[in-house]
Amino acid sequence: MADQIGEFALSIYRPSSYIISEKAKQRLADEKQKFRFNQADRERFLIGMMQTNFLKRLESSAHSLSETLERTVTKIDDLLKKIARYEQNQQIPDAQADAHPDDDEDDEDFFVNRARNPYHLRELDYTRWKKDLIKDKQTLTAAWEKVRAITPERDGKLKAIKAHIRDKAQNPTADKDGKTNRKLLIFTTFKDTAVYLYDKLSDLAAELNLNMAMVSGDATQTTYGKKDFNAILTNFAPRAQRRSDNTSDDIDLLIATDCISEGQNLQDCDTVLNYDIHWNPVRIIQRFGR
Repeated sequence: MADQIGEFALSIYRPSSYIISEKAKQRLADEKQKFRFNQADRERFLIGMMQTNFLKRLESSAHSLSETLERTVTKIDDLLKKIARYEQNQQIPDAQADAHPDDDEDDEDFFVNRARNPYHLRELDYTRWKKDLIKDKQTLTAAWEKVRAITPERDGKLKAIKAHIRDKAQNPTADKDGKTNRKLLIFTTFKDTAVYLYDKLSDLAAELNLNMAMVSGDATQTTYGKKDFNAILTNFAPRAQRRSDNTSDDIDLLIATDCISEGQNLQDCDTVLNYDIHWNPVRIIQRFGR
């Protein structure tokens, strides 16, 4: 799978490679001379980051990678449709084109890469680009089909995390006062994985009588209390967060991304599991420091 992911060129993110307009080429040359870095360089580094991101999502969960592959294939489809509309407009006789002002060559619908230096399709060898886009789509779709075949029933990492949760719930540790501690904090790098885990662990949490929550930026879910960010953290670590009420009900299982890996005191919990390993070792240290 990793080899297959490394095979595609992500042509959708490198329109500069297809420039045929002398004016556009000059823009690139001028930018390179002025800043020693131009749009083509940005695209090259972006593709490297995107390819790394695919591999990291593969490491995280099949679901996370599947979501990314689907989004990327959809983006390619949208661009192919744009190119098809442009090709169709090029076949309209001049007399008819005059009657369709929306088909003017400056129509913004035919601009691509709007971030900093957008290109109009007329400036690009869109025929060659189209062929490469189709090839990328075929490669990504083949990878996507393989990833989608990894259902929750076939997900080895999911089975392993369930075993850890069951063991923690049935064999809890005890604090210095002899109070049992069933709290478990699960970290993952990606929101897609956090949402997947929350969904697939809900039945097990109910079976083990565990209150569960998930936080990832502005995305929150919980089976106990309010589902806003601060309420979830307070209910997960009431002593560390100095919760004012005396209720004995807490959140026992928290799934989170690195949005809480720093600046939070969650030390009511004594067990942390990393569902995937962040590329930055400092993040791992920060996770355990919670």
